[in-house]
Amino acid sequence: MSHIDIQAIAHLGIPVSDIDQSLQFYHEALGLEIISVREVSGERISAGVQVPDAQIKIALLEAGNARLELLQYLSPVGVPFDRQNNDVGATHIALNVADLQATYDRLQALGVPCNTAPFPSSYPEGWGWFYARDPDGITVEFNGPLNCGLI
Repeated sequence: MSHIDIQAIAHLGIPVSDIDQSLQFYHEALGLEIISVREVSGERISAGVQVPDAQIKIALLEAGNARLELLQYLSPVGVPFDRQNNDVGATHIALNVADLQATYDRLQALGVPCNTAPFPSSYPEGWGWFYARDPDGITVEFNGPLNCGLI
């Protein structure tokens, strides 16, 4: 049996509770470019997502060659859950940044919850990382070169 010829990962889709609040985080705070914002509904959409009577507001954002799709189910409204990083199906987004410490400092100034300050990664050498949380509690990982006196 041959494999499917995957060309690329097109995007990562994440359901959110409030698309405007999520856009403030991903676009305003992080700088991802908004490609489109639209609403979709109808029988084909409901069948495709397997959610009866689905009405969805979708924002497509881009950073470099990666795309993030934020989906707010206007109807029926989704149920938030308290996910831990070890929960099956829990998602996290990993972003490479030019200045890890400056990113951490900016997020702290904006009141974004961060698990820790940046710390060294095992790979690649000289890089570090930290986890933060978006408005819905979704983990966002930041990776970048350690500099500015970090250990």
